[in-house]
Amino acid sequence: MKLRAIIIDDEERSITSLKWELDAFKERVEVIATCTDSTRAKALILKLDPDVVFLDIEMPLLNGIDLIRSFDKVPCSVIFTTAYDQFAVSAFEISAVDYLLKPVDKDDLNRALLKLEQIFDNQQLENKFNTLFENINTTSFKKVVLPVLEGFQFVNVEDIIRCEASGNYTHIHLLKGETLLISKPLKEIELLIADPSFCRVHQSHVVNLRYISKYRKGKGGSLTLDDDTVIPVSRGKRDDFLDLL
Repeated sequence: MKLRAIIIDDEERSITSLKWELDAFKERVEVIATCTDSTRAKALILKLDPDVVFLDIEMPLLNGIDLIRSFDKVPCSVIFTTAYDQFAVSAFEISAVDYLLKPVDKDDLNRALLKLEQIFDNQQLENKFNTLFENINTTSFKKVVLPVLEGFQFVNVEDIIRCEASGNYTHIHLLKGETLLISKPLKEIELLIADPSFCRVHQSHVVNLRYISKYRKGKGGSLTLDDDTVIPVSRGKRDDFLDLL
């Protein structure tokens, strides 16, 4: 698979330099567009739907980090480029694939591309697994495919007791006491499970209604699950939860 890339940088010479470096990897990546105006970059990304954007951080009017934060959901992978490594923490806080210092080194670029290709390979495999289970799922047999550190784990939906947010990750707690760390935010896990027995009771918690043993009243209240875990219910979610019950 050849990756489709856009380069966004306010300096033409930086774009030319990066295109020259990327030409060494032309069998793996194709530059489909470049842009020097960060205020027009969002529309370009949405129009062309690239696989990856090489994005300068320090730009006038709208810097690269704020550009990415302007998306409700970033539609592509991002590799930041900058002359200043002071931005590294901010870059990775918004889940950039990698971070390249200018002038871009060929070996660093290769490592970034390898990391990006691994992400796409895993995503394609995950999509295939999800399609498979969509075809074989029935009311008595439903599995979800969860990306874990070692690869993918197939989990019976009924075996999930609860899901807990941890930044851009989610802890999934299973019947037998096992906990999986999944590299997806809670919102995506909730959509992936898509089961009426699961309820979002708090910004950080989704619970399987099958395993609730007690509800304690309060401002929002709290739930005790069959594994003795106590989960808070937010005031904003309380009515929805009680309606489900």
